[in-house]
Amino acid sequence: MIATSTQLLAEVLELMTQLAGDWEYEGTITPNTLLFEDLGLESLDLVVLGTAIQERYGRVPFAEFLSDIGRRTTRDVSVGQLVAFIDQNRQPAQDPTAATAAAAAIASKAASVPTAATAAAGGGPGGRRSI
Repeated sequence: MIATSTQLLAEVLELMTQLAGDWEYEGTITPNTLLFEDLGLESLDLVVLGTAIQERYGRVPFAEFLSDIGRRTTRDVSVGQLVAFIDQNRQPAQDPTAATAAAAAIASKAASVPTAATAAAGGGPGGRRSI
């Protein structure tokens, strides 16, 4: 059964709240919370988040989503925007081998997305963090 958008939002907020301890974030995560500016996510955090999303919602083109963020003028995305993306792109769950390949693709794209510090500073090629 596929969750409704309201259920999906609640599930993603719960997932991110669970992961927030690893991110050293103590605030409340809402649909308006920004992944880089507010949560301070870095490339490895994106890999963990993307893998968790794909394990739960199947093949979601998360690596492409990250690539799109890297090309934006404003290089950040809210939790609500992430949920909308998942809602539009989720597919049935996949086998573990495909999830591993998806995680590798996410890691590759995550390395090109600026961290909170480089995003705030305009993040040029030398300001990008890789894993």
